[in-house]
Amino acid sequence: MLRRAVFTMIAGFLATPTHAGDFPLSGERGKVREEFMGCRDQADFKKVVMLISSGDEQAFNKFIIQRYPDCRPIKTGAEIFVEGKAMLGDLVCARPKGEVDCFWFLSKLTVKRGRIVAHAG
Repeated sequence: MLRRAVFTMIAGFLATPTHAGDFPLSGERGKVREEFMGCRDQADFKKVVMLISSGDEQAFNKFIIQRYPDCRPIKTGAEIFVEGKAMLGDLVCARPKGEVDCFWFLSKLTVKRGRIVAHAG
């Protein structure tokens, strides 16, 4: 089950601390370090995080089915272009190569300039 794997992966990353200097900068290119669930709308991504944090996998699965393709997994190794970041928290909006819209996700799931942007734990 892809959704179970994404649910488990994001839950693990939510428990990993980040540091302010780890944020990728707007306009930078990068790659996805680990497959992640991204959402076009920041509020939807925050809902994904809330559902995962609560451990309610059934609600998470329903939400993702309802929101697809606005919330969907972005594959490991996908080239991304960082277009923005949240004022608070460790969220960035990055556009996968070939896509028109950016997707909100955790900044710690990116690689920039050949190095890991955030700590894996």
